Amino acid sequence: MQGKKARRVALDTNVWLSMALAIRGKRLGSPSYALFEAIRRGQILPTISDAAFYELGQALSDLTQEFTAPFIIDFLEIVDELCEHIAVRGLDMGCRDDDDDKIVELAYNGKCDLLVTRDKDLEAHPVPAMLAERGCTVCGVSAALDGLSVPAE
Repeated sequence: MQGKKARRVALDTNVWLSMALAIRGKRLGSPSYALFEAIRRGQILPTISDAAFYELGQALSDLTQEFTAPFIIDFLEIVDELCEHIAVRGLDMGCRDDDDDKIVELAYNGKCDLLVTRDKDLEAHPVPAMLAERGCTVCGVSAALDGLSVPAE
């Protein structure tokens, strides 16, 4: 990518799952597939923590009707290669759901531009205000793609 700095993002597990479904189903026109392509092209730099990586592996494994073991292994290898790994400590970040604290801490510690989620709880006070102080916006997949040139393939 020339001239522009990649957007640093924390992707919630639900977004990773949507990307995996889009890749497996070859839904090339979907926003989730477009997000994967933007990551692959270096327009978006995803961050991940050990806790988030483990949660993703568990979530993929729980969907045995959707994903085969070889697909899960391959997808996790791709995620591992594409992501910058960020340390999180399991702090209470003020979320209603304790599981959401991990992704909020990842966005905060990773100095992310965006926290991309499909979880409306993460768009509730106090998360967006706290992250905004750090320059991070909570948004959905389509908003994460705004302003990017994402060609159809």
